[in-house]
Amino acid sequence: MKTTDLAPTRLPNQLRETQRLLFIAKHARWTGGLHADDGNHALYHREMRETLEGIGIELLIADSYAALFDPPAADFVFPLLNRGGFFNSEMLLPLLCNQHGLPYL
Repeated sequence: MKTTDLAPTRLPNQLRETQRLLFIAKHARWTGGLHADDGNHALYHREMRETLEGIGIELLIADSYAALFDPPAADFVFPLLNRGGFFNSEMLLPLLCNQHGLPYL
């Protein structure tokens, strides 16, 4: 079966007005270009944040695991903090989301 009617999925306005998205990444607040230590990793986080800002949903920004030690004021979490300096660090944020009953990407 071939799909010929392709169109991007859009976030309904009701969700844009009521939901809060928490974006967590090491360089989530980065405003520059390439990073001296992390290269394009920081640029990727900046571009991802800017894309999320463009969606029009309330965006909360964090750059550490501590953002999920207590339940955050967010409805959905986008975790990109995967260079934590310890084995399987990319799993800590999803585990904390599960602990708080928060959906995540």
